[in-house]
Amino acid sequence: MKPRYGSPHLIGDVQSELPDLKIILGHAGFPYQWQEAITVARRNPNVYFEISQWYQLASRDYRRFLNVLKEVADEVGTDRILFGSDHLTGPGLKDSKADLTAWVDCIRRLPQEDARFSAEDVVRILGRNAQRLLKIDGAQYA
Repeated sequence: MKPRYGSPHLIGDVQSELPDLKIILGHAGFPYQWQEAITVARRNPNVYFEISQWYQLASRDYRRFLNVLKEVADEVGTDRILFGSDHLTGPGLKDSKADLTAWVDCIRRLPQEDARFSAEDVVRILGRNAQRLLKIDGAQYA
């Protein structure tokens, strides 16, 4: 897909026409449009952030990742952030299983790294939000 077709503002146009439609922003505008994604999600409570590609930032500069994620959480809440794992390939990512484990650990350690995040936020991000959004019963996430 051409980058211009994935612009969060275009998604905002769709959302304004179909306000009840739940939209998941794959990769949540990372790396260049995440702030636009925040603007769209702030106006549209049915827009969710899927953050799989953000592992690239977390693995290189955890502090910056934490600050960006904190901005998203402060603007739209942790109840609309979805863990994703579809982007664990590419330069610098050699072992998918180890990278997935490291990515999960990046999320699990949020409360230890910044008081803005709670253990409940971790549970939401790692699965409860997706469970609620997709109407999946029974799974536990921690």
